[in-house]
Amino acid sequence: MKMYKRTNVYKFMGMVSEVRRHKAIVSFGLNGCHEHAILKADKLFLFGNRQSENLTEILSVGMVITFSAHTLSQVSEENCAWYIYFATTDCVSKFDGRIGCIQKNAEFILPLRFHVGRVDHLNDRNGAIECYDNSGATSLVFFCASKFYIHGSNFDANGKLNQVLDGNDLLHFDAIPCIPLNNITCSEWNATLVWIGRRPRVKEINCPTEVNFREFIQGYKFRWFIRQLCNANALYVKAEGRVMFLINHEFGVALLMIRPNVLQTALFHRNDTFSCGRNMRDCDLRKVLKEGDALRFIGVQAPKGVLTRFVAYKIHICKF
Repeated sequence: MKMYKRTNVYKFMGMVSEVRRHKAIVSFGLNGCHEHAILKADKLFLFGNRQSENLTEILSVGMVITFSAHTLSQVSEENCAWYIYFATTDCVSKFDGRIGCIQKNAEFILPLRFHVGRVDHLNDRNGAIECYDNSGATSLVFFCASKFYIHGSNFDANGKLNQVLDGNDLLHFDAIPCIPLNNITCSEWNATLVWIGRRPRVKEINCPTEVNFREFIQGYKFRWFIRQLCNANALYVKAEGRVMFLINHEFGVALLMIRPNVLQTALFHRNDTFSCGRNMRDCDLRKVLKEGDALRFIGVQAPKGVLTRFVAYKIHICKF
């Protein structure tokens, strides 16, 4: 059957990617492509009222809106191929009829710093620590040999953990939250630093406050960016949501349920995306994911310059 190009979209969800006084740019996904639409101030309705004043006082980058649009006869100077003739910010409780089934609110989590726990089990180059988390609950912390220090010195690159540690040995550590399905020990935490004796002198990472999104979205600086952003000083958000749209073969945007009727956007990269336990670092996301796929998310607030509100540290995509 011949496929015809769509010229209209109705009650779509999009993400605000740029805001000016009298107009805004909205990004959305359509048939696996990243599209842009222009929104004029007088086409936005807030709680049923038409807005014709300063959009910067109403919208912000990363905000989710619902809109209807048609194609333009030619691409605008803002590189938009779509024109929004109606948009609202008060209809965000559903994403194509599917986000409403998510009932769990997002959880904001502090990392574990200067914690102590006992060795639960060991392999040659990784293991798990049993400890009490910030809430007092018993948790497992995954760690690997590359993060382990003995009396200030990094553990031998060829050494075996089970030759220097025994079960029930006490270890000090810093850890950040993770998704249990994404590690071999099914741990709720991932250690960023583990030590015996004095704490090693490891340089504290300063989170970037602003990034160049055009350079960032090319992917080659992403690993450096995530190492800076997702450290033991950050505040993490754990949430459920859906794939909103895919930007290219490496990056996508997720829609997260923060609380009922409050949705936020999150940028994710294929290196940190898992589908049913399989890492997708070598996959073309456009071939294996689709809009509306359910996900579990852990990430941090995005710095200035990133178009979404959050950036993913880990995403697990699978049926709940």
